[in-house]
Amino acid sequence: MPRCPNCSYLLVLLEQRMKYKCAKCSRLWKQKFIEDKEFREWNRKQRNIDRESLQQRKPRLSEAEKKKRAMASARKWRLENPEKARQIGRLSSKRRYWRHHEQELERRKLWRERSKEKDKAYYMQWPSMSKEKRKLYLEKYRKLNAEPEKLKHRLGYWRNKQKSLALQMLRNEPYSLSEQDLREVLPTYLLAHLLS
Repeated sequence: MPRCPNCSYLLVLLEQRMKYKCAKCSRLWKQKFIEDKEFREWNRKQRNIDRESLQQRKPRLSEAEKKKRAMASARKWRLENPEKARQIGRLSSKRRYWRHHEQELERRKLWRERSKEKDKAYYMQWPSMSKEKRKLYLEKYRKLNAEPEKLKHRLGYWRNKQKSLALQMLRNEPYSLSEQDLREVLPTYLLAHLLS
């Protein structure tokens, strides 16, 4: 039976008005509001009961079983979140590197010695390969962005023209100081006797 939120007294449903009325404080409550509140309380109690029964039924796991389950759930998480797993993997690889720093350096040194000739051949070809790749990239870029590139070059051309005109004007009109004005002003040490 629903109770009044104000005074906790039993409510009576008035079907024609679709409202509950409290016999003690005479307040009216919407039917939907009271039923929603009752349902939420009932749901909370049921969840508590389910939680208690689950805790009673749940068997205790051994350490080995806990580890197995943890590894399985970690594997599942890695499959669901590959980007986050990769970031965490990078961090753990850095930690691992600093723990076994000397062994890692030794391993890299051996690897370099083994692949020295192979690397030399690759690095001899590398400049020509990179030039070709760069050339292909620039050609693709120019084809895709033809109009903006033309506009950029046109603006650059006119800026250079404007710059050369400004330099030419400066050469033609010699820059002269206002020397006459400077000669007419007396030096300050000549006026010092007036201040004292």
